[in-house]
Amino acid sequence: MGSVAVFCSAGLGNFINFTPVVAYLDSQNITTDLYMVDSQVPDACDIFSGFKCIRNAYHCGVDAVKSLDLSGHDFIVASIFYKKDLFGDVNVFCAELKEGQHEVEANFEALRNAIKETGGTVPAEIPETAVSYSVNTDKIIPAKSVGIHAGWGGDRKSWERKGYKYWGDVAKSLWRQGYKTVTFGTDPDRQGWEGHKNNLDLIGKLPIIELGAAMRQLVGFASADSGLAHYASAIGIKSVVLFGPTLITKNRPWGKTALVIAPGLECAPCQKTDRWELCTRFRCMEYDPKDVAKQIVKHIGSK
Repeated sequence: MGSVAVFCSAGLGNFINFTPVVAYLDSQNITTDLYMVDSQVPDACDIFSGFKCIRNAYHCGVDAVKSLDLSGHDFIVASIFYKKDLFGDVNVFCAELKEGQHEVEANFEALRNAIKETGGTVPAEIPETAVSYSVNTDKIIPAKSVGIHAGWGGDRKSWERKGYKYWGDVAKSLWRQGYKTVTFGTDPDRQGWEGHKNNLDLIGKLPIIELGAAMRQLVGFASADSGLAHYASAIGIKSVVLFGPTLITKNRPWGKTALVIAPGLECAPCQKTDRWELCTRFRCMEYDPKDVAKQIVKHIGSK
């Protein structure tokens, strides 16, 4: 086989959910050009830096895809956000998310279809998600620290509804039990309590390439449904992830170390339904902070 091109977008979690495709190509030494389209994470290419199969990695806008010369590739695999007509007359296999299917499964099914049609051996097992990171960082994490990511804050394409606004109360409960906390994310995720003496504020202070080295020092991680929840799972950290309006089947962290908590409401999840835009109450993200802290401590101590 000569070479392939792969297309993925647009958030950190989406990129991580595409890494099993690249991991398989890497295991087969298949030369790969990686296109990261409309990336919301400027340095997201770094999470793929450990895959030796990648010949080139590009950032581009979706409007530029149609003008790319992709004729030299044996086939093209694109993640769930793309349709074939975007690519023109080339051999492209676009992931199609089916009901009840995880994003990782849909992406990998597109790869299987591509390999099957080109006469290769179809892989049976889906690799785990994986991210590359530097083993060195100047950020020293205090002992017995739990990482916290508030999720999407502010009005960013309606994703604010999956954030959890009581992380400060969760942190206070953890502090009373002898834990420290470390906050991660970007500036819109701030909730106002991050300057407390028992919290190390790393919001906006770490490039992607150093994130893993810092997070590996944690005893656990807690987050709403977000890219960092996928990151923590990909590097094997025990994590608790609060879900509300978004689909657990599609969006849960792929690894085995994440504990997913659901609200148990008839109206949730509402992603991909009319209720998504109509809801203004967000009751599904009104978890009791003491219960959340209890679940975190319990999960950290589990085998």
